[in-house]
Amino acid sequence: MATAERISFWDDEGGATFLEFTVGMMTFFVILFGVIEFSYIFYQWNAATKAVQFGARLAAVSNPVSSDLAAMTGVGGSVKPGDAMPYFDRVCTATTASGSAGTCTDGTYSAPAMQAIVFGRLNDSTGTARTTCSTAAVSNPLQNGMCNYFSSITAQNVVIRYQNTNLGYAGRPGGPVPTITVSVTGISYSFTFLNGLMGFTTATVPGLATTVTGEDLNAAGS
Repeated sequence: MATAERISFWDDEGGATFLEFTVGMMTFFVILFGVIEFSYIFYQWNAATKAVQFGARLAAVSNPVSSDLAAMTGVGGSVKPGDAMPYFDRVCTATTASGSAGTCTDGTYSAPAMQAIVFGRLNDSTGTARTTCSTAAVSNPLQNGMCNYFSSITAQNVVIRYQNTNLGYAGRPGGPVPTITVSVTGISYSFTFLNGLMGFTTATVPGLATTVTGEDLNAAGS
């Protein structure tokens, strides 16, 4: 009798359906939440791409972050008006999230210029530079900033490069004509569902960059 009971217990398949359902549901939720989270990462990548494109366009018609470029003529020493513009290469980065401080290689960092590109130009009479993103409606799209297209961005994520690529000439009215590259780095996404289900922690959004030709480098002219 005992032997018959032991065989009946080991041959019992009453819990197999529940076990299969549990395994199947876990797999389903991993796939479902994986699709949701990776889709959101892709959305952020697209938003950051748009922000970089807009930032490059804005930098081309805004006061330069390397403020010495605004008054650069290139004339001096053996360089005469009409000669090739002497080579320059300015890479500007912010050291604070608000953009209130930063550095430019071989140049002077302008906090208001960086803040205008990242957080938008002022649309009021306060005269105070923006240090955070504004969601208020603006009359001119150029009063928006990169953050209006990608809300997670800070000034520390933005690198702006002004480089001489043999455009323009020394003594040109309006200053030099740099090639401007705006890039975004250091953007990451922290997993929520997949962190708990699979142990995923963070994903880094690939660095993005857009290059344009500088125009008037003067916010008042746009």
